[in-house]
Amino acid sequence: MAWAVAGGARYAMVADRIDAGPLLAAAALSDRLEPGLRQWLYTTTPQVSLQRIEVAGVRGGPMRTHARIAAFGFKAAGNAPGLSGLAGEFDGDADGFSFVLDPKSPMVFDWPRGFGVAHTASLQGLVSGWREGAGWRIGTPALAIKGENFGVEARGGLWWQGDGSRPWIDIAADIDPTQVPAAKGFWIRHKMSPRLIGWLDSALVGGQLRNGHAVVSGDLDDWPFRDRNGRFEAVAQLEDAVVKFQPGWPAVEGLNADLAFIADGFTVEGRGKLAGVDIDQVRAGIDHYGGGALTINAQGGADATQLVELLRNSPLQQDHADTLNNVVASGAAQVGFDMKMPLVPDARTVIGGTVELKDAKLADPRWKLAFDEVNGRAEYANGGFGAKDLRVRHDGQPGRLTLLAGDQYVTDKSHMFEAGLDADMTIASLLDRAPEMAWLKPYVDGRSRWTVGIDITKAAKGRAAPTSLQLKSDLVGTALNLPAPLRKPADDALAATIDAPLPMGSDDIRVSLGDLIAVRARSREVAPGKSQTGVRIALGSTRVDEAPPAQGLVATGRAPVLDAIDWVAMMYGGSGGGLALQRIDVTAQRLNLVGGAFADTHLVVVPAAQGATAVQVEGAALQGAVLIPAGEGAPIAGRFERVYWRAPKPAGGATPTAASAAPPTAASAAPAAASNDGFNPAKIPALTIDIADLRVADARLGEANLRTRPTSTGMRFEQLRMRSPGQNLDVSGDWNGRGAAARTQMDVKIDSKDLGALLGGFGMSQQLAGGIGTMHFAAGWNGAPGDFNLATLEGSLDADIRDGRLLEVEPGAGRVLGLLSLAQLPRRLMLDFRDFFSKGFAFNRAGGKVRFTAGTAHSDAISIDGPAAQISISGSANLRAQSFDQTIEVRPKAGNLLTVAGAIAAGPVGAAIGAAANAVLQKPLGQMASRTYRVTGPWKEPKVEVVGSEQGRAQTTVPPAR
Repeated sequence: MAWAVAGGARYAMVADRIDAGPLLAAAALSDRLEPGLRQWLYTTTPQVSLQRIEVAGVRGGPMRTHARIAAFGFKAAGNAPGLSGLAGEFDGDADGFSFVLDPKSPMVFDWPRGFGVAHTASLQGLVSGWREGAGWRIGTPALAIKGENFGVEARGGLWWQGDGSRPWIDIAADIDPTQVPAAKGFWIRHKMSPRLIGWLDSALVGGQLRNGHAVVSGDLDDWPFRDRNGRFEAVAQLEDAVVKFQPGWPAVEGLNADLAFIADGFTVEGRGKLAGVDIDQVRAGIDHYGGGALTINAQGGADATQLVELLRNSPLQQDHADTLNNVVASGAAQVGFDMKMPLVPDARTVIGGTVELKDAKLADPRWKLAFDEVNGRAEYANGGFGAKDLRVRHDGQPGRLTLLAGDQYVTDKSHMFEAGLDADMTIASLLDRAPEMAWLKPYVDGRSRWTVGIDITKAAKGRAAPTSLQLKSDLVGTALNLPAPLRKPADDALAATIDAPLPMGSDDIRVSLGDLIAVRARSREVAPGKSQTGVRIALGSTRVDEAPPAQGLVATGRAPVLDAIDWVAMMYGGSGGGLALQRIDVTAQRLNLVGGAFADTHLVVVPAAQGATAVQVEGAALQGAVLIPAGEGAPIAGRFERVYWRAPKPAGGATPTAASAAPPTAASAAPAAASNDGFNPAKIPALTIDIADLRVADARLGEANLRTRPTSTGMRFEQLRMRSPGQNLDVSGDWNGRGAAARTQMDVKIDSKDLGALLGGFGMSQQLAGGIGTMHFAAGWNGAPGDFNLATLEGSLDADIRDGRLLEVEPGAGRVLGLLSLAQLPRRLMLDFRDFFSKGFAFNRAGGKVRFTAGTAHSDAISIDGPAAQISISGSANLRAQSFDQTIEVRPKAGNLLTVAGAIAAGPVGAAIGAAANAVLQKPLGQMASRTYRVTGPWKEPKVEVVGSEQGRAQTTVPPAR
């Protein structure tokens, strides 16, 4: 080093090179320097290398200096940065200086507590300093800072006010276009939350920052100017940026946004794409770096397919992979994303968002579910998602759909997923999903409102999550074409619940219908494409606790009413293929069998040898056994100790009518369900039934034998033979066709020694006393045997009765011809006369023939010949309109007045005859003469007119008695 010094009033120094570092270190020991400066000199160890030094001045006067600073630097200390490599030309005097920076000398800026990494840059420009007030101001008109991946053009300066406080700053800067990840080297780490720094480091993936500008103005004692006491603002534009807002979630790509740093926070507003979903608006920001929160809001629109893909690439996939991997979605969707990350330790980051669906489609092939016109809002968050009451269409019907996943949304915290559907569905579509219940399909029909729930229970890692399905409905709109107690019209309500596992077949299905019946069923695959179903039924219960059998049907319990033969026919003749029987052991308060009702009857049905089925019944009114063979066409044989048949009581507890108490036709041996279109009488095997003691109502019919056989078109009743003392009944006939094409033809013969007793047993005890004779009914009607109807009746009724007496009957219910009719005929088929002879009418012989055709009953001559009079009846009755058009001729036998007087001593028999008797009895007995009466009008209120007399008296109209 060469240098020279000149002294005197003027002084000067010239040196080639001076290393001023040791001098500064020595100055740190001087107490003439401020303590703060001394401390800084001590801790930062400044290094200054000067070249071409020139110093000149006047003692006590001005001084100037010039030097090249070859290298200037100092270490970082505390929160303050350090630098090295600063070089340039320095000129100054006592009041100021200028420093022209050397751009060829790389400067290293090292701020371990701030940026955390050292930055190397070249500086180009002029930095000047001058005294201002008690302090100094340092500034630059233009300073270019060029780093490896950044560049800044700055202007402005700092003013140290000389009071020991922080300086006042006024700097403006323009930032060169740069890659977004370069910002990671400029976080002021000791001023920012570690959570924020971590988020920024992971979030800023790519893109470019353009049009960056910054302004800082204010007293640094008030930094960061949060209270409008200064200004810090930096703005820029993000171009094609990639920002990963949250680990695990897809990054926003193609982000074009405006970025603004204000005070100690920032905001970002723009648009981009999130996993292919167009994000029309992204807003992100931090309110303040220390203790504030980072918030993000994004809104966009996309096809629902892209939305599902977004969720599959999110943390939701980990817990809800089954759901997200199987859901299929399409259609318009508006998506929103929200995140809030508090910038304090251990705070929870909250993520949420919404999805607005508009006429979208959703489907899940696992459960064969598909929805159209899906509208509504769904939400998602850190651990799940929820969509309540989405408006949907399922199978063309409107409904409501709810989807819930994760603890934040599910109603039961033991579940990881819940789904609910409230919609109108056909019972057939539901049974299609449950092979265990496929046997029910032929017997149910209709559409009802169903509430469907699907729950997936949490499971340990590596274990399959149990999935359950529950369905509930009141079944209004669904008809159950099952035998009692399960027969239900479509309009009636019946609470139904179905619980099943998913996938179907993995566990038991449970069904309950009110408190009528509970079912538990299971299907398992026994061979490829072949399954085996077991069903357990509990009557009178809401739940089955015992497991179903491996295969077949087990039924137990107690029922208020049970259609026994209909259930057997369904199992063995139904189109559903039936279930293999294991055991039926039930008690019915009322067992419906062959049209009758048997109280408190125990029914047991079990498999028998060679594949046959044994049926046993036991009760006070019914006891016996039936064997149903396995072979198709083999006869069904039965033997009963007693069969005491009574018609069921009408609804409301009314007294059964005589017609309802009448004996069943032979057709009653077939199940009532036979009238359904699906039942074919030709499928009923031959029947061989023997009864030791048959009673119908109060009629003791004695020993009975039934023999039938199937035909190519239906069923032939070979014989229904009933024998008891004084009574012989024989029935034969045919039942052909099915449904609307069914036709029944019957031939019934009665040979009785006491018709009055027989009719009395059938509930018509006030009709006839005594009577010996025969009755022959040969007719047919449309429908099954149990569908007897007058409107389609074709045939005839012949009667020949001797030595009987017509008894007094209640007014308005005369049964002169009713005695000869079938029980199903109305009580006043031909006559409804209110009074004839008060204590009855004895007759020697009564009989005639009635022909039935085209809904009309017609007779040319029904005669009743007694000691008191001879009565002749002819004409017709319209069975459809229930009206009369008849002529009645009464010929009193005046030659035997005592007999006549005895015969007419009591009250009415029928309305028309009563009217005639009223006219006759107004005269002395000797004046009686034959008369002819005309009966017309409705059965309930017939009109009776005197239309002729042997004495030619004037015609008289006799109004009906009331």
